[in-house]
Amino acid sequence: IFDFKWGMAESFDKGMAMMGSMAMPVIGVSCVGVEFIQRNADAITEMTDWMPFDPSFIIGCVLALDMGGYFISAQLTENMDMLLLNGVVLSSIIGPLLSFQLPMFMSAIEKKDHSTILKGFIIGLIVIPAGLIIGASVLRTDFSQFMIEFIALTVFCLILAGCILRFPAQIIKVFS
Repeated sequence: IFDFKWGMAESFDKGMAMMGSMAMPVIGVSCVGVEFIQRNADAITEMTDWMPFDPSFIIGCVLALDMGGYFISAQLTENMDMLLLNGVVLSSIIGPLLSFQLPMFMSAIEKKDHSTILKGFIIGLIVIPAGLIIGASVLRTDFSQFMIEFIALTVFCLILAGCILRFPAQIIKVFS
């Protein structure tokens, strides 16, 4: 760019070179994940019939909002509060982490840096209930409905917090 006068060409070339390694995990998760979930929407709904939470909860945990999280959540639930909470808030908080950021970063960074990145992701997972509480309060979701919906995720985050404090190397190994 501009005959290498500003020194941006090298960074631009590195970014272009990374596109291939980043595209595979992102496209893979997006296409395969969305296709798998759409083909098995009935099975997901049946599986969640005996669980206390809405079927859109699973979609919000797996897919980002812009990777089909909202669209598929809308197909699985008729409850508008749960659609907004799971299809928008949850799929904006945890969906990108699992369907975009984790695969992209794990493929783009060096192996020696994986434990540092994973520790950051785990800490990000631990604070998800705080984001959900804020989202639910902004949406004015019924508190009892919110607690039923997210008690399992909150317990998981508390267990994860205890594990990262007591056994950091082991939990990072499990996540890697």
